[in-house]
Amino acid sequence: MLKAVEGVIGKLQEAETPSNEYLALKVEETESNEPTASSLDEVTSKFETSTSALQSSLDASGHVRVTKTKLKGKLPDDTESLRRVLKLEGIAWLCVAAKFKHKHWLHGLTLADWTKYTDYILGDRVNNMKIQVDGQNQSIHPPWSVILTYEHRLRKEAFKLVQSGEKSLSEALADVVKNADLKESYFTTPIALGAQQNFGNKWRRLGDGKGKNDFKGDWKGDRKGKKGKKGDGKQSGGKDHHGNPLASKTPDGREICYAFNSQGCRGRCGRVHVCRVAGCYGDHSAREHAKYANNEKKSE
Repeated sequence: MLKAVEGVIGKLQEAETPSNEYLALKVEETESNEPTASSLDEVTSKFETSTSALQSSLDASGHVRVTKTKLKGKLPDDTESLRRVLKLEGIAWLCVAAKFKHKHWLHGLTLADWTKYTDYILGDRVNNMKIQVDGQNQSIHPPWSVILTYEHRLRKEAFKLVQSGEKSLSEALADVVKNADLKESYFTTPIALGAQQNFGNKWRRLGDGKGKNDFKGDWKGDRKGKKGKKGDGKQSGGKDHHGNPLASKTPDGREICYAFNSQGCRGRCGRVHVCRVAGCYGDHSAREHAKYANNEKKSE
């Protein structure tokens, strides 16, 4: 199997060669037409399995016994290790395809199929995903655990398509990365819920935790942020129709909700609902700023 693969993609190093134990597992799954998506800590190379630890112990008769303990694999902890282990997974399935040429669901499988799949996971649509903030692209840095969970789910769905006879493995890998429902359920939604939870925890430490801000002591009275600097909210460069400069962030760096200040917001945006007029940051919107400013003058 390995010689057939090396004849196509070139000589493999030990770290690029699937272990005999892992290949035996994939061969068994293929024989029964029940391929599965192994956890990435189970995808081992010959280099990893040849690195074993020697342990000595005394038996009941007092003799010393020396045994070898195979080191267990671990989940990838960075982008390079994830790329390496997915390449190893791809090579394992190429070896299986070389052995079982009669299996139609392995026809047409190439290392390029796994490379494209890996590039999707580590590219701009997942790991390096960016969003528009104030007209600029900013990376959102998805949690690594979410990326690994999403990747594993994609492979699970790919093998489900294979087992049902709907797709070959090559076709299934290309199909799952286009599945919007999978991305929403196992990537986009977990990130959004995590962001809301983090924002909620910070909000409860500074507010009442009920969606109503009580930052008046910080901003409305003496206009001081956490650092004690007067009016240090970041300005966006724009102005309202009264000529007042507008800010995009609060003095302590929180994003201000634009919708709240213009047409209104339902309260699920994760941003702070305060006035955007620089130096104000009151609990009213920017479109109501003039009215509140006049009321303050009358009361003086």
